[in-house]
This record gives sequence, C-alpha cells and structure tokens, in this order.
Amino acid sequence: MAKRKQDKARQMATDAKLRNLLRETRPGQTMSQAEIADQAGLSRGLINRIERGAIQKVTEQIARIIERERDGGSA
Repeated sequence: MAKRKQDKARQMATDAKLRNLLRETRPGQTMSQAEIADQAGLSRGLINRIERGAIQKVTEQIARIIERERDGGSA
C-alpha cells in the first residue's frame, strides 16, 4: 500500500512538472501546442488537456478504478 502511495505521489509530481513546463513555455510562444504535439507524436487536443490539468484528473480516476478492482472490487 505504501508503495502505491509513493508511486501515485511520484506520478502526480511528474504530471505537475509537465503541466507547469507547458504553461511556462506557451506564454512566450516559444512553441505552439501544435508544434509540441507534432514533435511528440500527439494530438494538439491532448497537449491542451495536459496543459489544463484535465489529463491528471482522468488518470487519477482510472487509477482508482483499477486499484478498486485489484483490491477485490471493494469501494
């Protein structure tokens, strides 16, 4: 259980770091969302969702579902 909490904390820190990096880069228009997406092989919409933090919410929800199932389906 402690390892899962550590993994979750590490993933949240990585998500926040990426989101902050995107936010810091974008105001100066060093790179557009489309350019970042093209170089990363992702959609511009996905870059936008990462930037807004929407992806973190989805990944947290998916993680909760998987953990609940792995723990025997209990809430």
